[in-house]
Amino acid sequence: MFGHYDVPSTQPPMHRWQGASGQWYFFSIYPITAVPSWITDCNYVFARPRFDVVQSREPFYIGESGDFGKELASHPKLWPAQLLGATEIHIHFLAKSRSERLDIETDLRRGHWTPLNYQSTPAPLPASKGLGDLAALAFGGGLGAALDTRTDLDRWLATMPPATPPINKNALADLANIAPVFGLGGYRSPFETDLDWLRKR
Repeated sequence: MFGHYDVPSTQPPMHRWQGASGQWYFFSIYPITAVPSWITDCNYVFARPRFDVVQSREPFYIGESGDFGKELASHPKLWPAQLLGATEIHIHFLAKSRSERLDIETDLRRGHWTPLNYQSTPAPLPASKGLGDLAALAFGGGLGAALDTRTDLDRWLATMPPATPPINKNALADLANIAPVFGLGGYRSPFETDLDWLRKR
């Protein structure tokens, strides 16, 4: 006789994060622009959903706070996290003290790579995987697909380790070393100077 109506839940959705210790922590998910001001003592994660893995999230910053509602408005990592694509703030309420919050933060940071944490986090994906992903993006999905995922590209570029300078920093010597690969000339011994090699040409 009466129709069935779904009553909206007041409980925010949940996500669980696993620390390096193997311990799981449950977090309430709030939109990054609508976090309740009453939140005080908590652990938190600036994150976004991942669409390549079901029910998964990508963290950008992991922290703890004793007065999160007040600190959020001027948080130095909030805007950088949003620039990287963060749309959610995950809040963990169950820590009983600051010491416990710090332990949880450290455990989570050691278990997840986060580009905005200053403290040590696990190494990002190997460069070879990143290059493969970029190639698939640029060639498999077309340039339009690559441009649509600009934040993914920016994030991938940020994970690349700094380039190590070659032993011989002379650009002419570098050209000489790769010349045989492209059929541009013969082999140059690494013990020859650039001038000696050019004289032989």
